[in-house]
Amino acid sequence: MDWDNSYWSPGKLLLTSEYLVIDGAKALAIPTKFGQDLKVKRTSSGKIKWTSYTDQDEVWLEVVLNSTTLNVLSTNDKKKAEKLSAILSQARALSTNFPNDGAIVETKLDFPRNWGLGSSSTLLCNIAKWLSINAFQLHFQVSNGSGYDIACGLSDEVLTYQLLRQTPHYELIEFTPTFLDQIYFIHLNQKQFSDKEVARYSTLKSELNLKELTSKFSDLTDQFVDAKTLNEFESLIVEHEQLLSHILQQETISESLFQMYSGGVIKSLGAWGGDFVMVTAANRKDLDYFRNKGYCTIISYKDIIK
Repeated sequence: MDWDNSYWSPGKLLLTSEYLVIDGAKALAIPTKFGQDLKVKRTSSGKIKWTSYTDQDEVWLEVVLNSTTLNVLSTNDKKKAEKLSAILSQARALSTNFPNDGAIVETKLDFPRNWGLGSSSTLLCNIAKWLSINAFQLHFQVSNGSGYDIACGLSDEVLTYQLLRQTPHYELIEFTPTFLDQIYFIHLNQKQFSDKEVARYSTLKSELNLKELTSKFSDLTDQFVDAKTLNEFESLIVEHEQLLSHILQQETISESLFQMYSGGVIKSLGAWGGDFVMVTAANRKDLDYFRNKGYCTIISYKDIIK
């Protein structure tokens, strides 16, 4: 098909201040070389025909919407179709460029859906680019997340992100420590649903001194960025993990799954309990520990960063 336009947005990994970023802590995040694309062909059919493909070219969502009402006419997944309809309704309210006469839209992921690299955030960024609207505005209309993933979807470099008075601020930074070759990302073979984890964290917040904690995690983020040695970086990981473990009333990933790992340290990323962890390894052979436990998706820092 001769498409009118195509768009691509990178996925994301949150390295610091998970959970606390929602309440204003500064976070360190990286856009990934894996992302999602969106292609559009305007029509006069009165329908929006939407097809989403996995990284293996398998259809995972098919939706036909009335282009005027955005009502779902047919789909293979009602819940996801209604979510898409809600997103497009909000997008149309922000746009003067919506295809009210109809369109054919295809999206395709570069990564397995269970990796948790941002199938939702990359979609929102692509829709925002397509309809020439503010991606953060769209995000905050449809999500309870901090928006750091949107910053990643709009960026080409490592960044720090912070909500100040509920307004997103992000800064592209240079993050090139000498020990990058000793940082890896390992998939836990299961997906964590961020919305549920955010809701769980919200129930714990009444007991927390958020002003003190957001300041502490912002300081930790600055220290992560400035770390000069692997030992310093690893010490910061341990401190960060222990602090969040106390806040979440939950064991660290090292305590719950990887007690015998001795080649470095391990840090949860994003919502605890699934998706990727960040691991340091002085020697690549140390990573055999994870492979022997069945965790075989291991990606080096340089192979995941955009």
